[in-house]
Amino acid sequence: DLTEGLLGVVPTAPGYARIRFVPGAAKEISWAKGVIPTPLGKIVASWRREGDKIIPEISVPKGVVVEE
Repeated sequence: DLTEGLLGVVPTAPGYARIRFVPGAAKEISWAKGVIPTPLGKIVASWRREGDKIIPEISVPKGVVVEE
């Protein structure tokens, strides 16, 4: 729940082979950062609020597709 609800990394295929990154859904939180271990390697994701903007950052291992 924290991975999806707070961090915003949502798996759309088994083993996190495909993901969606939807940061900032928790309006009362100003930032989040996390590492998700997967069979393909570590996904490192973070985001922070700056005023009305969300500044996202994500690094995925080779083979992981980030969907729009």
